[in-house]
Amino acid sequence: MPPTQATQSLHVTEVINPALNGGLPPNLAADEPSLSFSLKGVDIGTASYMSELAFLADPVSSHIQSAEMHNQSINSLALISARYTATAVELASLMCASYIYTLCQALDLRVLQFSFFQSLEHLLYTVNKQSFGPLLCDLDFSELHLNICHRVQANWLLTANKDSEDRCTHVVESTIGVIVKSLLAATPQAKVAGEVSSAALTAIREWKGSAHKTLGETFAKVRASFYEKQDTTEFLGLGSRALYTYIREKLEVPFHRGLEDHPEPHDVYAADGSKKRTIGSNISTIYEALRTGEMHKILMECLMGGDATATTTSHVDLDERNGVGNGVASSVVPVTDIRNGRTS
Repeated sequence: MPPTQATQSLHVTEVINPALNGGLPPNLAADEPSLSFSLKGVDIGTASYMSELAFLADPVSSHIQSAEMHNQSINSLALISARYTATAVELASLMCASYIYTLCQALDLRVLQFSFFQSLEHLLYTVNKQSFGPLLCDLDFSELHLNICHRVQANWLLTANKDSEDRCTHVVESTIGVIVKSLLAATPQAKVAGEVSSAALTAIREWKGSAHKTLGETFAKVRASFYEKQDTTEFLGLGSRALYTYIREKLEVPFHRGLEDHPEPHDVYAADGSKKRTIGSNISTIYEALRTGEMHKILMECLMGGDATATTTSHVDLDERNGVGNGVASSVVPVTDIRNGRTS
């Protein structure tokens, strides 16, 4: 079993699984998980390629047939080796194409998630200030805001398998405990009595409605904007950017937006006028570039750290800004204390 292909197979499975990918949606669906299976077929296909490769790697020595008046019993295996090697190369190329397509989709979704957190932080500050600002001093409110932001981001990553509406509801409900704890700690009389004041309860009810609305509207707005234009290259290093740009621009394999990108007999054109293609057709485009050798130069540039003539972006690489190894793993985005500019 080739170790590289085995690693690719495991990586594809992990990236597509929401329990292992650090907050990315199931099957890397850009729309609602309950509506779109997206890359589920890619996961199944990659597993089948790996199974066939493992089958081809089994020894054939127990099936040796004597030839040339029992003078040759080994050389005949060279013919089997040649044919099966060609089959193995084809399977490895199919697996590499699926792997590259999966990682490009994962990178886009990770940047979408990062952009959402960035946009949400400032809007959530306004919501928190309106609800809890009158009840707390500046220092206590600053700590409460940071706690809310951290909890919202953490819960958002844990609810990737839910649709947007249910996700927002779950995130808001799961954050109330942090708010109550902070209010009890910040208000001496409440701490002694062991209960939150009626004014605080009213503020919490108002916050629930406002926060739920802000989460839903912000995510929908950021996702719609990302559908129109992906800025993923700004977050990638030179090597990753070279391959990603080649896939998205040279081969014209687009970011998959979910069910709306799936071609149907009566709907074969996207909103921008381009013809819709299935995920399998897009992977075939990458496969052809691999088999014809067209992608070899790009892959060598990636191994060398990208094109030497490429200019360095002013953005910090995503793996440095967000704890993102190759843009796939995840950690909570640093939250800035808007009042005094601190970052936690």
